[in-house]
Amino acid sequence: GNSNDGNTARKFFENPSLVSQITGIDKELIERFSNVLSVISCGHYVQEELFRRTRYCFETAELAICLYGWYK
Repeated sequence: GNSNDGNTARKFFENPSLVSQITGIDKELIERFSNVLSVISCGHYVQEELFRRTRYCFETAELAICLYGWYK
């Protein structure tokens, strides 16, 4: 099956260590994806410029590419 709802995503990101162990995906990357998803789906005003200046999303993408070169 395919589940793309918020509850499924929340449960997935609830325990990054377990998800990392099961999927083999780097724990830090899972945590970073969780943080980005939380910010973009929070429903509150986000200071986009501040989010951009921290380069958090860009660094997360760089980490994903560094760890998983097939994604290049």
